[in-house]
Amino acid sequence: MLPDSIGKLKHLRYFDISRIDIEGKSIAQLHLLETIRLLKCFRLEELSGGMKSLVNPRHLYISVGHHVPVEIGCLTSLQTLPLFKVARERGRGTGELGFLVELGGELVFDDLRNGYNRDEKELEGLEPHSNMKSLTIRYYMGKYFPSWLLGKTSGAPSASFQLMNLVELKLLGCMNVKNLPPLGQYPNLKLLEMKGLHSVRSIGNEFYMDGCDENMPLILFPALEFFTLENMPECSKNEQIFFSPEPRTSRYPALENFTLKNMPENKEWLEVEPIIPAFPSLKVLNIIVCHNLNSVPIMSRFSSLEELTIDWCSELGWMGDESFSPRLKSLTIRDYKNLRSILSLNDDCDNLGSIPKDIVQLHSLEELCIELEEFPGLGSIHHLHSSLKKLSLKGWDNTSLCSLPHQIQHLTEPEKLEIRDFDGLKALPEWLGNLSSPRILKLQHCKYLVHLPSKEALQCLSNLHSFDISFTMILVENKAELSKLPPHCRVLLRVLDF
Repeated sequence: MLPDSIGKLKHLRYFDISRIDIEGKSIAQLHLLETIRLLKCFRLEELSGGMKSLVNPRHLYISVGHHVPVEIGCLTSLQTLPLFKVARERGRGTGELGFLVELGGELVFDDLRNGYNRDEKELEGLEPHSNMKSLTIRYYMGKYFPSWLLGKTSGAPSASFQLMNLVELKLLGCMNVKNLPPLGQYPNLKLLEMKGLHSVRSIGNEFYMDGCDENMPLILFPALEFFTLENMPECSKNEQIFFSPEPRTSRYPALENFTLKNMPENKEWLEVEPIIPAFPSLKVLNIIVCHNLNSVPIMSRFSSLEELTIDWCSELGWMGDESFSPRLKSLTIRDYKNLRSILSLNDDCDNLGSIPKDIVQLHSLEELCIELEEFPGLGSIHHLHSSLKKLSLKGWDNTSLCSLPHQIQHLTEPEKLEIRDFDGLKALPEWLGNLSSPRILKLQHCKYLVHLPSKEALQCLSNLHSFDISFTMILVENKAELSKLPPHCRVLLRVLDF
């Protein structure tokens, strides 16, 4: 318990009882307090309205909603307030914040739904300062974004966007919003995440340049570096994500990382007009759980691409008709049972029959992950460039894969070899000793693996310093087999899968 005598500390400026399981009532009698820290004080009762008697409070650090003082607008010198919980009681509405003109830093609003079911009016009244750098709107249930996010003030278009200094914007779980704000000309926006916008049906001109002079040359999203689109199930007409509305415009000149996830309806998300350069700075492209996607664009247009992940796009049939970027360092493709060709449309096979020859020309490729129900022909894999540092071979949770592809014994460069989900594999091959370069050998989820190669073969792995066995119980329990490993090799055993 906080003792009553604490009220006698009349000159106390700094008060911190964070993370202490303590009970107590008001500390309002400490009139000269400037900094109050009450983080994770869950048993501490709410701060009474007497807090407004404090002379010069500057910083109030709280993490529990009921610690927001009643009539906090009276604390006009307040500079720090990380949390504001909205309530229907007098003195706990969002209007209190209008008096805190010196407030800065991060502020999270909790329970905006208590604004008498007026989501749009409440958010409209929370217009931030134009110097705000980061904004997250989560679980907003209104149908329209506020005018200050749309570049409008008092219902009329403004001469310039209001949030000129905005660097990060996240629109998350706003399930009823139908139209996106015009973000294309925010000059300093570097990170944009849009997730769970279930009612947005299209991404059109208003997303780029609504209300702009169409006769002026424009650069759209001039500073954007990270862009994520996720879980927008109704968005079925989105070719304009990569579409330049006017010949005088260019877009995404600084974009480095683009993620497209769980966008189920569209089949040609990544169609790019040939006359328009596509993402000159793009380094990372992730396309995840887009089941209806049947094609991706010509890879050579992404001249700076270093990392490409295509994950769980089950209808994907082809991946362009030209070479990958020569800068590509990491290539991961999972669950592509319908993939006929990675680089060429001249392959008439029902399924991919071999590792495409163009992959061996990727002089910067450092990581390659191959995942198929049945491994394709790997006849050209030994031609992979010396830049390759990691090779991952992933099977499926069945018993059809009883051996490793023998072609990998000819690889001389990879420092890390990962073998995963070979349920039918019972013994590692003797030729494993021919691999001279691996420093790390990793076996994961090979349920029925019993035998390692002979001790003589394993001794030939002179560079091997780490042998990682994860969730492969039979081998882990076979001490005789583990004793074959060279003494200089560190063995890591993981037996429980959490």
